[in-house]
Amino acid sequence: MNDLNTKNKFTPMPSMRLYALIVMSAMLGLSLSASELYRTDFIPLQVILFVLCILSLLFSVYAFGKGNFRGITEGFDRCFSHIGSRIILAAAALYFIAQASLAVFTQKEMIKLYLLTKTPDDIIITALALTSAFLFYTGLRQLAGTAQLLLFIIAPLVLLLLSFALYRSDPDEIRILLQITPPEDIRSSLSATCALWGIESVVFFLGTGRYAKTVRPAVIWGFATVFILFLVSFLVTVGTFSLEGSAGILFPLSEMSRILNVGGLAVTERFDVLFLFIQIIGTVIRTAIAMYCASVGLSSFFGLRSHRCFTVLIAPAVVLLACACTVGSVEDIVKLICSGGFCIIMFAVIPLFAAATFIISRRKGAKNNYA
Repeated sequence: MNDLNTKNKFTPMPSMRLYALIVMSAMLGLSLSASELYRTDFIPLQVILFVLCILSLLFSVYAFGKGNFRGITEGFDRCFSHIGSRIILAAAALYFIAQASLAVFTQKEMIKLYLLTKTPDDIIITALALTSAFLFYTGLRQLAGTAQLLLFIIAPLVLLLLSFALYRSDPDEIRILLQITPPEDIRSSLSATCALWGIESVVFFLGTGRYAKTVRPAVIWGFATVFILFLVSFLVTVGTFSLEGSAGILFPLSEMSRILNVGGLAVTERFDVLFLFIQIIGTVIRTAIAMYCASVGLSSFFGLRSHRCFTVLIAPAVVLLACACTVGSVEDIVKLICSGGFCIIMFAVIPLFAAATFIISRRKGAKNNYA
């Protein structure tokens, strides 16, 4: 299998697979634990983030198309110099390891609460990490195919859950969100990015070998899907528990799925089993994508062609950091790293990358005209 950053001949990635990668990288916007977001400043923050992220994603698509780069390593080498590129990609690798660890840790907490109450933490964390490591080891194409297949399986379940939840929501509770207040501080604003973590991995999927005319709609619709689903899940949770009630629940969306009655049959009495199934699948795919991006960053830093050799390093690192998150202070630090890293990639690195690409292409054009 050809790796993203090798110089082998590429075949284009289907736009549907790219769409599935983007959607699943942010787990359809169904954040595991987002109780800190249940504030009246949520809507303005999310609208601002949505606009800024859309612009950043368009910048990334423009940069790869304009620069004719084969992958992120080639693009960063030409725009930031060889050393600068290696430093940025190494930092991005550490960021994605932190993101994968936090996803595994949070999913472990949910599994312990609702399913395997007596199973040791390290067993659950190791199982999730190893499953994700197997998927990312197979490479981007197989990972994208798996993401597409699982998206088709869980998307109807997600839509069913949100549809019933929206029908049963209290409109009066949702209207409270119209009482918009400004963000309290920078840290609260940064925490609002948690539902979008993962979409920054788009820059690791693009390149001329996989570039097609439909890539821009795939990127835009992928992010729009994540944003809309998270917004709807936020609204139905508030409509079910109220704003203050949702803020006091560890896993508000999961708790909402437990109280939804669909019918008299025992199979359809509650959504909690289905929702836990969705969350586990989503976490595994999201973690695998984060591991893949981390491996690409590390392989670029060490000048290697393949990402597979980092399987034995990244998986244990994810397990150890996820286990360390059981200490509250460590979890807070990892969350801060994820929030800050997301903003740096989306709102600093990608715009600089696009600007550098524009300048380089203009210089080349000027030289060609002079010649």
